[in-house]
Amino acid sequence: MASEDSNRVVGVALCGFGRAGQIHFHGIRQNHHARLKYVVDMIGEEGVLERIAGCLAEYHMTHVQPVSKEQFDEIVLKDPEVEAVVVATPTDSHEYYVRRALEAGRGVFCEKPIAGNIRDVSACYDIAEKNGRPLYCAFNRRFDAGMRNVYNQVRAGKIGRVYQIKTCSRDSPLPSLAYLKISNGMFHDCAVHDIDMVCWVVGEQPVKVMAEGSAFDEGIRSIGDVDTVAIILKFPSGVIATIDLNRHSSYGYDQRLEVLGEKGMLRVENVSEDSVSLSANGGVTMKPLLYSFPQRYEAAYRLELDHFITLLRDPTQPSCVTREQTLLATRVADACEVSLKEGRAVDL
Repeated sequence: MASEDSNRVVGVALCGFGRAGQIHFHGIRQNHHARLKYVVDMIGEEGVLERIAGCLAEYHMTHVQPVSKEQFDEIVLKDPEVEAVVVATPTDSHEYYVRRALEAGRGVFCEKPIAGNIRDVSACYDIAEKNGRPLYCAFNRRFDAGMRNVYNQVRAGKIGRVYQIKTCSRDSPLPSLAYLKISNGMFHDCAVHDIDMVCWVVGEQPVKVMAEGSAFDEGIRSIGDVDTVAIILKFPSGVIATIDLNRHSSYGYDQRLEVLGEKGMLRVENVSEDSVSLSANGGVTMKPLLYSFPQRYEAAYRLELDHFITLLRDPTQPSCVTREQTLLATRVADACEVSLKEGRAVDL
């Protein structure tokens, strides 16, 4: 029997108001069981709080208080009505806000990565478990309708034994160099989503990892990162996974998933503005791909936020992303970095 109180509303503080923060702002706003109380400015630039206040007024949310990052402890975490903290700040600040919120007894929804290394990620989960609060790592693709359908059909045995799985993730637009410098690198910032998706669908932990990468962009090369990557994962059952990544897709946000099994194949194609194509003497034309991740995964972002609010309202519900799954994706991303640097396959 669920313990959820159907009338209870969760007070939420949103940390960060960039692209991801604004996505979650709308997710919180649209959830009838969540009430946004604070938006925490993580940039610290003059006029930011005023711009946040202007956005809140546009949506008739003047009850929400914009606060500076220096006021996070003294105002946000001292408010007993704040039960949840959504962390959508720059990557290098995630761990601090996750730890502070968990130590104050709040549930935390965090954009990946939770922390900069696997030891600190594990330590954050230790705090969450000690205080009995959920810590949710936002692998939003699990809530994409097509990808979840593939997962469900694999679990149901629709294609029998799985042989191969492929993902393609080519980003649009090219992220700014300022962002990439603090992103924790190609494998932890970008590839980790595909790593999580592959391991989730296969239902196993890989035993071997091989990664190759190149940097075609001069700016990315200058910070010691790569923009073009291929990853191969080998699983105990024999399944082979390949992951194809690129930081800049000039033709739109390219996201595909394919699973080959003994009885057939499951495939998730790209998403366009609409599915209409025109065939004529000049060939076939169709709408371009969606431009970027906020458009491609709009519904998935909303659904994963809804899932997190449900975890807070009903602690008997299982989390869609577990500690073990988050740590696995982090560990595989670490192995990819070692493989690229040392030019060898890495056993897990």
